[in-house]
Amino acid sequence: MKPSQLKQGDTVIMTGINHPLKFLRRLPREGLRPAINLFSCAAYVGLNGPEDQGLCEVSDRDLRTRCQLVNDPGS
Repeated sequence: MKPSQLKQGDTVIMTGINHPLKFLRRLPREGLRPAINLFSCAAYVGLNGPEDQGLCEVSDRDLRTRCQLVNDPGS
């Protein structure tokens, strides 16, 4: 899937991860740093301490090759 297909709140499943990831926002490219897609995962909240929000960064390449949208078409 393409990064442009995602809308805030969309849920995806990533190959190799058995937890749904909820799309938050896309951080555009800055200088040499590539664009990053920011997701949250409820299963990861608190793993690195009480302040951990369970955020995951997914590259455009991983999004295209490893992610599949799981939202219902009507939602």
